[in-house]
Amino acid sequence: MHHLRSYVVKVYRQQAGVLTGTVQEVQSGRTVPFQTMEELWQAIRRPPPASASAPPRRRTSGAEGDSSSPKERKS
Repeated sequence: MHHLRSYVVKVYRQQAGVLTGTVQEVQSGRTVPFQTMEELWQAIRRPPPASASAPPRRRTSGAEGDSSSPKERKS
């Protein structure tokens, strides 16, 4: 099964037609620099590190530190 991966891509245009930047994979924190469009695509296509293979945990909608589900809460 494929899991969605999120990235932060920073692109810097230094001169006309010249792109450089970094790609950060949000879940692992891994940052990879690139200097061409091909290197950008390689950074995004790279398989995730083994420790990032588990799907991200869902955030709860309750108050911080409140582990009860909405149905269990008393009004």
